[in-house]
Amino acid sequence: MRTFLILCMTFMLSLASPVMAQNDASTQDAAAQDTADTPVEEVQQISQESLESLIETLESEETRQSFLENLRTLAQLDDTAEAARSNFTSIIELLGLDMRFADLQSQYETFLERNNISSSLFGNLTATLIIVLVALIFMYINYRLSIRIRDKLISLKNRYDLSHERLHTYTRVLRYIGYLIIVLIAALMIASNWGLDPQNSEILALINFQTIFSIILVVVIGLIVWEFIDGAIEYMQVHAPLEKQARMNTLAPIIRNIALVVFLVIFTMILLSELGINVVPLLAGAGILGIAVGFGAQTMVKDYISGFFIIFEDLIQVGDVVTVAGNTGSVERLTIRKIQLRDFEGSVYTIPYSEVTQVKNLTKDFSYYVLNVGVAYREDIDQVIEAMKQVDEDLRAIEEYNQEILEPIEIVGLDQFADSAIVIKARIKTKPVKQWFVGRGYNRLLKYKFDEMNIEIPFPHQTIYFGENKDGSAPPMPIKKIEDKS
Repeated sequence: MRTFLILCMTFMLSLASPVMAQNDASTQDAAAQDTADTPVEEVQQISQESLESLIETLESEETRQSFLENLRTLAQLDDTAEAARSNFTSIIELLGLDMRFADLQSQYETFLERNNISSSLFGNLTATLIIVLVALIFMYINYRLSIRIRDKLISLKNRYDLSHERLHTYTRVLRYIGYLIIVLIAALMIASNWGLDPQNSEILALINFQTIFSIILVVVIGLIVWEFIDGAIEYMQVHAPLEKQARMNTLAPIIRNIALVVFLVIFTMILLSELGINVVPLLAGAGILGIAVGFGAQTMVKDYISGFFIIFEDLIQVGDVVTVAGNTGSVERLTIRKIQLRDFEGSVYTIPYSEVTQVKNLTKDFSYYVLNVGVAYREDIDQVIEAMKQVDEDLRAIEEYNQEILEPIEIVGLDQFADSAIVIKARIKTKPVKQWFVGRGYNRLLKYKFDEMNIEIPFPHQTIYFGENKDGSAPPMPIKKIEDKS
């Protein structure tokens, strides 16, 4: 590749030499023509003025020294230019291209003379072909570079367990932007090569390439910054400890939305400033609009403030089962303004924070399943309690339930005398949201145990009383047997 570029440079220099010589000759002819067209009196007047100025300069000691210093500086510049030319020649000789350069130039001039071809036309065609070839090479490099960047981004995404599916779109857009830049540069070079001045072109005058480049640069940097912020938030959410997973699932969407709003405001201000728009009046107008909205939407401001403190104090998390504003359900979504609940029947409740005066969280850190076990009055209380403890041991021996139970059953004791039963109160400590699952399993085993031990689970019934004798004994209830005569 390096050798190819050197040969291209050499060939372009060889093409440029006769063109430059022709241009120099044209310049000299034009200068001579201008001199010929200039009146003699004007030439003599200029010469006389120059002589008088030179005489005045030489007569004064101070101006003469300054004139000599200027001459020495000019001589040093000539020496520097000559040294640069000699260095260039030495580099050509060092690469062994001096003879090849002279041979190519000689062949090129012979070819032009033999075919009677204008050197400027052939040079422009050759230079245009070289520009097109170089542009194609850079397009291929841009394509391979975009593929490499895409593979790196995918590897980075898989490494940190991210779910960014828009990386393919980003790399494709960057590739097409690279194509556009290469085509624009090549078009400008070709236009300049053919003598078209881009500054005087009516079409190109409407395009400010510096502004376009600034906008592209701002957009690319903005996308990189936002993807870094979004990736960091998602990484913290995915790799959070298990005990903090619900907390991160709650905070991550809120942090992402706030960061997106702040980023869009800053990005818009920078982009407008790059377009030459004064953003100070916009900021002042936004401040006035914010004050007006604050006065006109006090309930919404209350929602935001209440929501901030509810989320900041970690009262509710996504996945909790809560009771707020008289509605009970699982928290599906939390924003900075509202709570979204879904109950057991699938109904969704959206509750603004301004309506939340009390929060009942049924699944904060751990949960309890409370049992009120009713048995007949004739049963032995101690026997019933032992049966309940045995059922708890059997339940914890099952692996499916053992992972969800945090502590053995806590039996409080005989809690109340009901109309048809005596009630024994107990509770089982479980992981959050698992109390109903464990409670249903415990009730199933308890029913089997009571049936096995013939412990009566009473149902509501009534006793009919027919009075009593004076000695306190109740008379027997007369029952008449009816015979079937059929």
